[in-house]
Amino acid sequence: MLTHRVVSSQALVPWSPFGPCRCLSSHSPPQVKSWRLLWPLQHPVSTKVLNVACSGRNPSRRRVENCACSFVTGTFIEKYDPTIEDFYRKEIEVDSSPSVLEILDTAGTEQFASMRDLYIKNGQGFILVYSLVNQQSFQDIKPMRDQIIRVKRYEKVPVILVGNKVDLESEREVSSNEGRALAEEWGCPFMETSAKSKTMVDELFAEIVRQMNYAAQPDKDDPCCSACNIQ
Repeated sequence: MLTHRVVSSQALVPWSPFGPCRCLSSHSPPQVKSWRLLWPLQHPVSTKVLNVACSGRNPSRRRVENCACSFVTGTFIEKYDPTIEDFYRKEIEVDSSPSVLEILDTAGTEQFASMRDLYIKNGQGFILVYSLVNQQSFQDIKPMRDQIIRVKRYEKVPVILVGNKVDLESEREVSSNEGRALAEEWGCPFMETSAKSKTMVDELFAEIVRQMNYAAQPDKDDPCCSACNIQ
Protein backbone atom coordinates (compact mmCIF):
# COMPACT_ATOMS: atom_id res chain seq x y z
CA MET A 1 0.00 0.00 0.00
CA LEU A 2 1.36 3.38 -1.02
CA THR A 3 1.87 5.95 1.68
CA HIS A 4 2.74 9.55 1.13
CA ARG A 5 2.75 12.60 3.36
CA VAL A 6 3.62 16.13 2.41
CA VAL A 7 5.80 17.53 5.18
CA SER A 8 4.69 21.07 4.43
CA SER A 9 2.29 22.11 1.73
CA GLN A 10 3.92 25.55 1.84
CA ALA A 11 7.44 24.20 1.30
CA LEU A 12 7.39 25.09 -2.38
CA VAL A 13 9.63 27.19 -4.56
CA PRO A 14 10.35 27.37 -8.28
CA TRP A 15 13.84 25.99 -8.80
CA SER A 16 16.34 25.79 -11.62
CA PRO A 17 19.84 24.30 -11.93
CA PHE A 18 20.81 27.57 -13.63
CA GLY A 19 19.67 29.80 -10.76
CA PRO A 20 16.44 30.58 -8.88
CA CYS A 21 13.39 30.93 -11.15
CA ARG A 22 15.50 31.69 -14.22
CA CYS A 23 13.75 29.15 -16.45
CA LEU A 24 10.20 29.59 -15.19
CA SER A 25 7.56 29.94 -17.89
CA SER A 26 5.77 33.26 -18.01
CA HIS A 27 2.56 31.22 -17.87
CA SER A 28 3.35 29.69 -14.50
CA PRO A 29 0.38 29.63 -12.10
CA PRO A 30 -0.26 32.74 -9.95
CA GLN A 31 0.59 30.80 -6.80
CA VAL A 32 4.27 31.04 -7.73
CA LYS A 33 4.54 34.47 -6.12
CA SER A 34 3.52 33.06 -2.75
CA TRP A 35 5.78 30.02 -2.77
CA ARG A 36 8.71 29.99 -0.39
CA LEU A 37 11.71 27.74 0.20
CA LEU A 38 11.71 25.80 3.44
CA TRP A 39 15.26 26.68 4.47
CA PRO A 40 17.05 25.80 6.59
CA LEU A 41 15.39 22.40 6.61
CA GLN A 42 14.08 21.29 9.96
CA HIS A 43 15.70 17.87 9.70
CA PRO A 44 18.28 16.09 7.50
CA VAL A 45 16.85 15.06 4.15
CA SER A 46 18.17 13.59 0.92
CA THR A 47 17.82 15.55 -2.29
CA LYS A 48 16.59 13.77 -5.41
CA VAL A 49 16.51 15.17 -8.94
CA LEU A 50 13.43 14.01 -10.84
CA ASN A 51 12.62 14.50 -14.52
CA VAL A 52 9.04 14.46 -15.79
CA ALA A 53 8.97 13.88 -19.55
CA CYS A 54 5.79 13.89 -21.61
CA SER A 55 5.19 12.66 -25.15
CA GLY A 56 3.18 14.36 -27.86
CA ARG A 57 3.30 17.79 -29.53
CA ASN A 58 -0.32 18.84 -29.52
CA PRO A 59 -2.72 20.79 -27.25
CA SER A 60 -3.54 17.65 -25.27
CA ARG A 61 -0.08 17.91 -23.73
CA ARG A 62 -1.44 20.61 -21.44
CA ARG A 63 -3.32 17.95 -19.55
CA VAL A 64 -0.30 15.62 -19.55
CA GLU A 65 2.23 18.08 -18.22
CA ASN A 66 0.03 19.00 -15.29
CA CYS A 67 0.99 15.93 -13.24
CA ALA A 68 4.02 17.78 -11.86
CA CYS A 69 2.13 21.04 -11.41
CA SER A 70 -0.79 19.25 -9.73
CA PHE A 71 1.55 17.46 -7.32
CA VAL A 72 3.56 20.55 -6.39
CA THR A 73 0.80 23.16 -6.18
CA GLY A 74 -2.21 20.99 -5.43
CA THR A 75 -4.09 22.69 -8.26
CA PHE A 76 -4.90 21.94 -11.90
CA ILE A 77 -4.02 24.60 -14.47
CA GLU A 78 -6.39 24.18 -17.43
CA LYS A 79 -4.42 26.52 -19.73
CA TYR A 80 -0.94 25.41 -18.75
CA ASP A 81 1.62 26.40 -21.41
CA PRO A 82 3.90 23.44 -22.24
CA THR A 83 6.44 25.40 -24.28
CA ILE A 84 9.24 25.65 -21.74
CA GLU A 85 10.60 23.56 -18.91
CA ASP A 86 9.56 24.36 -15.35
CA PHE A 87 11.46 23.67 -12.14
CA TYR A 88 10.03 23.01 -8.71
CA ARG A 89 11.28 21.96 -5.30
CA LYS A 90 9.13 20.22 -2.73
CA GLU A 91 9.87 18.52 0.58
CA ILE A 92 7.93 15.30 1.09
CA GLU A 93 8.06 12.29 3.36
CA VAL A 94 7.69 8.76 2.03
CA ASP A 95 7.71 5.74 4.34
CA SER A 96 8.94 7.92 7.25
CA SER A 97 11.92 9.06 5.18
CA PRO A 98 12.05 12.79 4.34
CA SER A 99 13.32 13.89 0.95
CA VAL A 100 13.54 17.04 -1.11
CA LEU A 101 12.34 16.51 -4.67
CA GLU A 102 13.82 18.81 -7.29
CA ILE A 103 11.40 18.35 -10.17
CA LEU A 104 12.17 19.30 -13.76
CA ASP A 105 9.18 19.32 -16.11
CA THR A 106 10.90 19.01 -19.50
CA ALA A 107 8.13 20.43 -21.64
CA GLY A 108 10.06 22.46 -24.17
CA THR A 109 13.24 20.48 -24.76
CA GLU A 110 12.31 18.18 -27.66
CA GLN A 111 13.98 20.51 -30.14
CA PHE A 112 17.11 20.82 -27.98
CA ALA A 113 18.62 17.33 -27.90
CA SER A 114 21.80 18.39 -26.12
CA MET A 115 19.79 20.12 -23.38
CA ARG A 116 17.62 17.05 -22.81
CA ASP A 117 20.75 14.86 -22.63
CA LEU A 118 22.10 17.15 -19.91
CA TYR A 119 18.87 16.91 -17.92
CA ILE A 120 18.86 13.13 -18.25
CA LYS A 121 22.48 12.93 -17.14
CA ASN A 122 21.72 14.90 -13.98
CA GLY A 123 18.40 13.19 -13.28
CA GLN A 124 18.09 10.40 -10.71
CA GLY A 125 14.55 9.33 -11.54
CA PHE A 126 12.19 9.67 -14.48
CA ILE A 127 8.42 9.78 -14.90
CA LEU A 128 7.47 9.13 -18.53
CA VAL A 129 3.94 10.32 -19.24
CA TYR A 130 1.67 9.70 -22.22
CA SER A 131 -1.97 10.57 -22.83
CA LEU A 132 -4.50 7.76 -22.53
CA VAL A 133 -6.65 9.52 -25.11
CA ASN A 134 -3.87 9.79 -27.71
CA GLN A 135 -2.43 6.62 -29.22
CA GLN A 136 0.37 8.56 -30.91
CA SER A 137 1.60 9.90 -27.58
CA PHE A 138 1.91 6.29 -26.40
CA GLN A 139 4.08 5.48 -29.41
CA ASP A 140 6.16 8.62 -28.89
CA ILE A 141 6.99 7.73 -25.28
CA LYS A 142 9.02 4.67 -26.27
CA PRO A 143 12.08 6.51 -27.69
CA MET A 144 12.28 8.59 -24.51
CA ARG A 145 13.14 5.56 -22.41
CA ASP A 146 15.72 4.52 -25.03
CA GLN A 147 17.31 7.96 -24.76
CA ILE A 148 17.50 7.68 -20.97
CA ILE A 149 19.27 4.32 -21.21
CA ARG A 150 21.64 5.69 -23.87
CA VAL A 151 22.62 8.72 -21.81
CA LYS A 152 22.78 6.89 -18.48
CA ARG A 153 24.54 3.84 -19.97
CA TYR A 154 22.68 1.78 -17.42
CA GLU A 155 19.35 -0.04 -17.66
CA LYS A 156 18.40 -0.07 -13.97
CA VAL A 157 17.36 3.56 -13.93
CA PRO A 158 14.34 4.50 -11.75
CA VAL A 159 11.53 4.96 -14.27
CA ILE A 160 7.74 4.92 -13.98
CA LEU A 161 5.50 4.71 -17.03
CA VAL A 162 2.34 6.79 -16.61
CA GLY A 163 -0.86 6.98 -18.61
CA ASN A 164 -2.53 10.30 -17.81
CA LYS A 165 -6.13 11.55 -18.27
CA VAL A 166 -7.80 8.51 -16.70
CA ASP A 167 -10.75 10.82 -16.00
CA LEU A 168 -11.50 10.80 -19.75
CA GLU A 169 -12.28 7.09 -19.88
CA SER A 170 -14.86 7.48 -22.66
CA GLU A 171 -12.16 8.94 -24.94
CA ARG A 172 -9.50 6.33 -24.16
CA GLU A 173 -7.31 5.20 -27.08
CA VAL A 174 -4.64 3.32 -25.12
CA SER A 175 -5.77 0.35 -23.04
CA SER A 176 -4.45 -0.43 -19.58
CA ASN A 177 -3.12 -3.72 -20.95
CA GLU A 178 -1.00 -1.87 -23.53
CA GLY A 179 0.56 0.33 -20.88
CA ARG A 180 1.09 -2.58 -18.53
CA ALA A 181 2.74 -4.67 -21.26
CA LEU A 182 5.18 -1.88 -22.12
CA ALA A 183 6.04 -1.39 -18.45
CA GLU A 184 6.70 -5.12 -18.09
CA GLU A 185 8.96 -4.96 -21.14
CA TRP A 186 10.88 -2.10 -19.54
CA GLY A 187 10.85 -3.71 -16.10
CA CYS A 188 9.31 -0.67 -14.43
CA PRO A 189 6.10 0.24 -12.54
CA PHE A 190 3.02 1.38 -14.44
CA MET A 191 0.31 3.75 -13.21
CA GLU A 192 -2.69 5.57 -14.63
CA THR A 193 -3.37 9.05 -13.30
CA SER A 194 -5.46 12.16 -13.73
CA ALA A 195 -3.78 15.51 -13.21
CA LYS A 196 -7.20 17.16 -13.21
CA SER A 197 -8.80 15.03 -10.48
CA LYS A 198 -5.43 14.27 -8.80
CA THR A 199 -6.16 10.55 -9.13
CA MET A 200 -3.01 8.62 -8.13
CA VAL A 201 -0.81 11.72 -8.49
CA ASP A 202 0.53 11.71 -4.92
CA GLU A 203 0.97 7.94 -5.10
CA LEU A 204 2.93 8.35 -8.33
CA PHE A 205 5.50 10.68 -6.78
CA ALA A 206 5.71 8.55 -3.65
CA GLU A 207 6.49 5.51 -5.78
CA ILE A 208 9.23 7.22 -7.80
CA VAL A 209 10.85 8.31 -4.52
CA ARG A 210 10.83 4.67 -3.42
CA GLN A 211 12.42 3.68 -6.71
CA MET A 212 15.15 6.30 -6.28
CA ASN A 213 15.76 5.29 -2.66
CA TYR A 214 16.16 1.68 -3.72
CA ALA A 215 18.49 2.60 -6.59
CA ALA A 216 20.68 4.61 -4.20
CA GLN A 217 21.46 1.50 -2.16
CA PRO A 218 24.84 -0.07 -3.03
CA ASP A 219 24.69 -3.20 -5.14
CA LYS A 220 26.47 -5.97 -3.26
CA ASP A 221 27.00 -7.81 -6.53
CA ASP A 222 28.69 -4.80 -8.08
CA PRO A 223 32.48 -5.38 -8.07
CA CYS A 224 33.05 -1.64 -7.81
CA CYS A 225 31.03 -1.37 -4.61
CA SER A 226 32.74 -4.46 -3.20
CA ALA A 227 36.17 -3.07 -3.99
CA CYS A 228 35.32 0.16 -2.23
CA ASN A 229 33.95 -1.74 0.79
CA ILE A 230 30.64 0.11 0.48
CA GLN A 231 28.10 -1.42 2.83
